[in-house]
Amino acid sequence: MSHKTLYWPEPFFYAIGNTVASCLTQDLPPEEPARVLSLGCGDPRSILFSVQCAKMDFDYDFTCCDIEPGILARNVVLLALIFEGNKSEARSEKLWNIFYHIKLDRESLSALLDQCEKLVKVSADINSWNNSRYASFMRMCDKRTLSKLRAQWRTYIKNAKLAGRERKEYDEKFTKALNGTLLKVPKHDISSTLASGPLTMEAVESTQSLLRHYWTKGTYSMDPKVIATTTVPNPTLSHSFSGKVLALHYGSDPLLGIHIGPAFCGLKSAPKVYKKKVEPSHVVKVARREFFEWVKSFKDALTNKKNKLTIRFFNGDAMSFCKALNYCRVQKSIDTGYYAAPWTTSPLRLDGGDYNEGSENMAPVMFNAIDTSNLTDHLGLMNLLLMTTPLLIRSPLSCVYSETKFRPGNTPIDALSDRICGDIPAVSLLFDLVPVSYLMHVNSRSSTHAVLLTLVGDPKDAGDGTFQERITWKLASLSDPLAVKVDGIQTKILEYESAQLARFIFGIYQKMFKPDEHMRDIDLIHYTRGTLVLLLKLVKDRVKTDWDDFMKRFNEMVVGDTNLSLGKSNYQELAAQLHVMGLHTFDFLDNYRQVYPDAQSNVGVFKDWKDVPPVVCIVLTVSRGAIRPLIETGGGAGNPFLHCETWNRGGQNYYSCFHPVFGKARREGDRVVIDEAPDGWYGTSPLVVSFWVPSWTLITHPNDTIVAFGAVPMMPRTTGALALLLKLGQMMRLSETNLISKNVIVTRTRPYLSSEMDKVRALSFQRETFVPSPLRSVEISPVRIKLDESCQKIASLMIRGDLLVKIAKDKLSSGAEVTVIQSSPCTLQVQFGGLRQTMAFPFPVDVAQAKTKIARTSSYIEVSVPACYPLTPGGFSHKKFPVSLTNGRPANWNIHYLSLDILPQLDLRSPPALFWITNHLSMMFSDRESIIRQKAVHAGEDWVVDIKESIEHLLGQYAGVYGTSRQMILGLKSPVGKVLLLIFPTDLRLDLGSHTLVMDACILPVTPASELAVEVAFRNMSHSGISAMATSTAEVTAWCDLLPAFVERCRNWEHKDNCTFKRGGIPLTQDFHRSPLCSCAPGNPSVDFLGKREWRGLAPYVTRAAISPIQPVSYLEPVGYERIKALKGMYAEITQEEEAEKERRAKEEEEEKERQEKEMAGKCRVCMKTENLMRCGRCKKVEYCSGVCQKADWKEHKVGCKVD
Repeated sequence: MSHKTLYWPEPFFYAIGNTVASCLTQDLPPEEPARVLSLGCGDPRSILFSVQCAKMDFDYDFTCCDIEPGILARNVVLLALIFEGNKSEARSEKLWNIFYHIKLDRESLSALLDQCEKLVKVSADINSWNNSRYASFMRMCDKRTLSKLRAQWRTYIKNAKLAGRERKEYDEKFTKALNGTLLKVPKHDISSTLASGPLTMEAVESTQSLLRHYWTKGTYSMDPKVIATTTVPNPTLSHSFSGKVLALHYGSDPLLGIHIGPAFCGLKSAPKVYKKKVEPSHVVKVARREFFEWVKSFKDALTNKKNKLTIRFFNGDAMSFCKALNYCRVQKSIDTGYYAAPWTTSPLRLDGGDYNEGSENMAPVMFNAIDTSNLTDHLGLMNLLLMTTPLLIRSPLSCVYSETKFRPGNTPIDALSDRICGDIPAVSLLFDLVPVSYLMHVNSRSSTHAVLLTLVGDPKDAGDGTFQERITWKLASLSDPLAVKVDGIQTKILEYESAQLARFIFGIYQKMFKPDEHMRDIDLIHYTRGTLVLLLKLVKDRVKTDWDDFMKRFNEMVVGDTNLSLGKSNYQELAAQLHVMGLHTFDFLDNYRQVYPDAQSNVGVFKDWKDVPPVVCIVLTVSRGAIRPLIETGGGAGNPFLHCETWNRGGQNYYSCFHPVFGKARREGDRVVIDEAPDGWYGTSPLVVSFWVPSWTLITHPNDTIVAFGAVPMMPRTTGALALLLKLGQMMRLSETNLISKNVIVTRTRPYLSSEMDKVRALSFQRETFVPSPLRSVEISPVRIKLDESCQKIASLMIRGDLLVKIAKDKLSSGAEVTVIQSSPCTLQVQFGGLRQTMAFPFPVDVAQAKTKIARTSSYIEVSVPACYPLTPGGFSHKKFPVSLTNGRPANWNIHYLSLDILPQLDLRSPPALFWITNHLSMMFSDRESIIRQKAVHAGEDWVVDIKESIEHLLGQYAGVYGTSRQMILGLKSPVGKVLLLIFPTDLRLDLGSHTLVMDACILPVTPASELAVEVAFRNMSHSGISAMATSTAEVTAWCDLLPAFVERCRNWEHKDNCTFKRGGIPLTQDFHRSPLCSCAPGNPSVDFLGKREWRGLAPYVTRAAISPIQPVSYLEPVGYERIKALKGMYAEITQEEEAEKERRAKEEEEEKERQEKEMAGKCRVCMKTENLMRCGRCKKVEYCSGVCQKADWKEHKVGCKVD
């Protein structure tokens, strides 16, 4: 177990996605087969959206893992309904109801039951499923998953068909649960506004009441007639793993996962009149429309025989699944050494038929996209990176996605460092996995809307002061195209001095377990000693060092540590886990008789054992009565961590790596069998836990050794937790028994995993190597890493090159001058005597600070360079948009791909409704960059600021948000005023998946080859004005890098075999003396470009491009504070104007009132008579001729009737 076990008898059901749909293939070129692993997959929104985003005929294979069978069962139902049905809106409406609504109408329920019965019919066993129609695109990873999903479908049918007393009881439970959940649903909730991306601030007013409506009515329909017929509990939402009726999380909201931004802006497909508030019903309509589009796209994909689409399902623990895939990859075996999930004895066997060697539908065990959803916040980032890194295909394209909550602040980088338990470059180098935006300090995906909402939002509106950041992680050593060209894609060997490495890993160890010491911040407590051992396994597989000396030093630090008070109590578990993994066996495990002379292995629990292994398994039975105090608290005690414990006169030891299951344990020969009880926390069976312990701890004092189970002592955060603490005592033990009691069984193996040790030791962090290292005239050493004095950060990376060719040796020995220059972010070139040798590093470096050691007699050269940190020179500081040749084709590294034709086109004819564009463009700049912009003269100070300003100008000019007329042709000028690039915008679109804008345009680099055609075309244009931005020299170079990426990202044409990028590099120029685009690019305009007659003559020279804002990195530096200042200033001016206007109107009203009073003096206010008048007894101003007139006027007069 790499994660602590929680007491969570009634887990919430997250059947509906709580983060907006993302394109899981957005970092892959259109021709690249997608092999996607989705961990904690949730509902299929991102799969549906990814299929919609596909531009060409595609080959997509998704492997979906979720611990909740109800989630996967619902997903299969939905996809099967799409597969079976037509593409009509009426059909899609039923699917919307079935998948999202808490209550259903009879017609939708009937369609659901019909589909479930079809699924049950073909799922009796794996062969039946694999021979069904559904198996053409839906596959099961194992038999257990199919069995679990089938049980769900049968339950749906059973619950829907209940009648009489059973129906009444069920409905009462459902209603009670729904009413209980309603108490937690906030009256005003703004969570779903984030699904509107850059229009978040515009969405606040319209969405805040929608969640309450959804939970109150059980539907998102606003039609009273529809609501009246929607009365039946939705079986797919009212049954889940917890066993509780309607365990759906109270924050569940269909709108959270769907892009609702189009509801708040005018689109060409649905122009709207500018209104300050959008009706909530319109928001729901927009969400339904996108869902219908997903359904249609998916149906089209299934019916197009040119596409290959496979979706695989696994029900179980994400980390166990990753280990099983790793084992299958290395050993080519489906029988892994892991349990499928906590709380079950089922071994994880990939026996669905597709993981067997030679299978017709061979399932992938390595992937080029791994999505971890928001599991970082539940399992810990270190766990996820350890699990996913060995499963990545070794390619510059491959990536891992994580979604993590951050809190805005002055040092946001600390939050990511805390989660990765160390310095980001140092840990990333070890894993060879780095956040892309960390290296580049720019992003193409925006989270600024979430940051802004967090900064200005009211915590009462269901906010928690954090924002969600989606981070893309890629292989750091493949970030630089030139480094890949020099070294290929093989894994680089890293060499560390053992003493430094020990201190570095010890620092990570301390950070991993520091939250445990505080016993307060439960959100940061994720790791066990099992996690640490996996990290050490990665180190051993990836690093060249003196392993024995490293382990000796590391062990001394752990034993001597005084900062982690619980470190000593967990030390024996660390020793046991190291032995189980086969990494290291401490002397005291094998030679305990020498350490403890009185120890006897033939007494106590080992009385009849011929030999005692260093590590054994304890199987402890905890009675139902013992865990009753925990059960009786329900959710009142929160979700405390659980652990096992042993103690005697020799000491006290904690064990967090245990496997729990309800049932009865019994011996069966040499093994232990557990009769699993399916009712779990709701049944009457005892709890059985099994865990590895060092044998010697049970031998030294066998008669007084106690084995215990309980909750980890934590600072109580609820009254229920306090009550439990008072009941159990400070140690929080639920059960304790003597080692030799009948409730304890000591065995050599864990139940049902007889060969576990052999199998877990096969876990490998060595990725496959596809390309061998090329022959060299220089023998390049492993990269030697030197850490700083604290051994927390990288001080330098060193490579030694031993000369192998005589001419080179002679020139070096004769005294040739050696110079070192930076060739690219991760490479340097050593030059001497007219010879050159390129050396590649696995991380960006700064060659300006290089140090060389030249051994002229021994014929070698050593070069030592510092690693690059954000906002430091070198590395990617001047090249932030790399495009590399991968599999013979150009591929973007950090500018995501998109399908322009499916993105909503903005209607730009309503300027008042476009303020959000100004706001979004201004959020491109971090606070540091905003301060630079405030300087009177700042051009050239920071080229990133310059290029962002140019993009802001280009998009703003085309949108017409600067108070001037819209510009239809845009351009860039050199520092001396020469037009370098012409931009012909055709649309401004919403990039829904990345929460930003994108300009759909055709670009034309003005070169000698195109100048004449441009001159002729402009001569014939009726409106030929150009708004061209002046650029700095550094910015010109940046545009040469960026344009190929902007073209590549939206490419729907194929590169040719003679593509000039293959021989000329990317880009082809750094100064526009020729086009920076490849020879395949010209002549690929958009349809809208061709629709403009005046532009058609330029069609052979233009290329479609997707130009979007370059976003800041919100976890690297503060973002949004400067914008809020500007907005406050703007709103302050508006407020002053409004107050002045208010005063002016009040004065006019007072003057008008005085004028009327003078005019009415001496007259009855109602009938205008002048005789027998009486004044109002209160204000003494207004006069009436009678009580009748006074009474008739009172309703109006009382508003202003005041006593002076």
